[in-house]
Amino acid sequence: KETKERTKQEIRLIKGQIKKLQPTKLTISDITYIIHVDMHLTMVDGKVCQALSDTLSSASCYICGAKPSEMNHLERIKE
Repeated sequence: KETKERTKQEIRLIKGQIKKLQPTKLTISDITYIIHVDMHLTMVDGKVCQALSDTLSSASCYICGAKPSEMNHLERIKE
């Protein structure tokens, strides 16, 4: 079952695997190319964002924590 803690555990596992990636060396016609990877978690759904940001409600913004009733009052959100 997909739980908040399981999601966080999977993210830690994936980030650990990303850190272990080594550059790839490729030689073509006596020219050596070194390929470095820079991976980021970008294609995640709302449920994952919610779990990682510890947002309690799916209606709340996972970036700033604003509730729907606060979304039209930007001056309050900045606080």
